[in-house]
Amino acid sequence: MVEIGSPGLGEFLAVRDRLLAIARHVAGGLADPDDIVQDAWMCWQRADRAVVVDPSAFLCRTTARLSVSAVRSRLRRPVVPAGPWLERLAGPEVDPARLAEQSDAVRAVIRLLTDVLAPRDQVIYLLREAFGWPYHQIASAVGLSETNTRQHARRARLRLAATPGTNRPPTAAATHRELLSAFLDASRTGDHAALVGLASTA
Repeated sequence: MVEIGSPGLGEFLAVRDRLLAIARHVAGGLADPDDIVQDAWMCWQRADRAVVVDPSAFLCRTTARLSVSAVRSRLRRPVVPAGPWLERLAGPEVDPARLAEQSDAVRAVIRLLTDVLAPRDQVIYLLREAFGWPYHQIASAVGLSETNTRQHARRARLRLAATPGTNRPPTAAATHRELLSAFLDASRTGDHAALVGLASTA
């Protein structure tokens, strides 16, 4: 429960609406957004705020991670379907306020991937969980065996499900923008070339 006078309350309240929007769009109807944001608050209470450079970014990444974990816990197969936020990418008829919420949700998930996973694992994760590619097709695209591709996907899911850390160096903004752009292009046009190309990024 959020209590008046709690440490870090101001920073949390400043982005609470954004956190709720992220939880709604990532988890969809599979988990309660309020519960997810409450869990994010608890993580924020346990965090060493002295080493958190950007409270807003920390809270958004934490909420995205918790939302992904909540979806996983509701499904029988141990994967994280990105469908809830992929399928609701805004069309031209969506009003600006809703478009802003959707953009925040997608950016938070992509930011989480760039902060936690290596480039190849980012690509494998998105091709599998967001676009539903079979492992043999992913393996051919990224130049790995199917067995290794499965291992990379499993490692990505485990890392995404891990407890958020506070001492991870922030990802370069350009790296985040590159993956976000490639993902959005693939989701809107069906052309995955740019996204697959990022698998070879050093």
